Amino acid sequence: VRADSNINGIADVYLDYEVRKRDTGQARLQLQRMLKIENTGTVYAPSSSSEMNYLRDSNKEYVPIVVVDGYGESTVTAMPFDSSSLFLYEAKCEDIYQVTFDYIEVSDMIDYKDKSVINVTDSAKNRKMLEHASRIVIEDFKYPILDVRQEGKSLYIDIETNGIGVNKEGEILKKGNVLRLVR
Repeated sequence: VRADSNINGIADVYLDYEVRKRDTGQARLQLQRMLKIENTGTVYAPSSSSEMNYLRDSNKEYVPIVVVDGYGESTVTAMPFDSSSLFLYEAKCEDIYQVTFDYIEVSDMIDYKDKSVINVTDSAKNRKMLEHASRIVIEDFKYPILDVRQEGKSLYIDIETNGIGVNKEGEILKKGNVLRLVR
């Protein structure tokens, strides 16, 4: 799936396919055929091999494909690989459901008089997400992002709190260390 580089979301891809036995010796022993679909295009997936699914041997269905920065890719394979063949009759992207937020993993958070500083790991993914973020959501309240700076292996995000202690006694991070960024 290719789209504008500012598109992030889930593509709804229509597939019409069939997995057939090959005419080989091993195929005679084959009891089950299926289609393996694997996310191979997500730029930041820690392990794209864990993002896979097995579908029926013949069907017309919609498959979700993750789109990051306008690009999404999945690989379809007839299984078992050595004794099956894939017949792909049609594949088309019906729609892309965009997301207007991202999630970021927080290492630490410190309250100051009029702001809080959030510490996250410096990575390409986090820099890219923060590049387009305008607010961060903490307990259903959206705090404006004032500044993002890099120091060592960390990114520090300053958020405007107007004197409200956001992370009193470390309570926020006790509930989980993932916060939502709003573009």
